[in-house]
Order: sequence, then C-alpha cells, then structure tokens
Amino acid sequence: MRGKGLLIGLKCKVTNSDLVAAMRERRVLVVGGGDNTVRILPPLIIEEAHIREGIAALHDACRALSKAKVKKETAA
Repeated sequence: MRGKGLLIGLKCKVTNSDLVAAMRERRVLVVGGGDNTVRILPPLIIEEAHIREGIAALHDACRALSKAKVKKETAA
C-alpha cells in the first residue's frame, strides 16, 4: 500500500485494469496507476459508512477476481 491519508495506491497481483473494472461494477471510483497499481479516489468529505462500503466492495471484487482466476486455471 502506498500514499498518504485517503489517497491510497494498492499494488495488484491481478492486472490493475481487471480490478478497476470490478470496482466500477460495484460503483466505486478507482483508477489504474503505473506499476500495476490501483488508486482509490475517495471524496474529500466522507463518512465512516462510505469507507466500510468501499472496503466491502474491494473485498467482493477481489473475491470475484480470485474465483474467476481459479475457474480459468481449472478450465485450462
């Protein structure tokens, strides 16, 4: 993890564009960054409930990408 405050960059094990797409499907704004990083872009005014919602979306997106990877590997 990189960054200061709420401007956080997460280093990805999967392609960052895959994680960006998965997060956008869950209505969370993130952008890809260099070196396979995803930047989380929270609003300036944020409530704890929004943070929890974002973390839950990240968890769900990672779980979905993990399942897709396993499914792809077993099909090959």
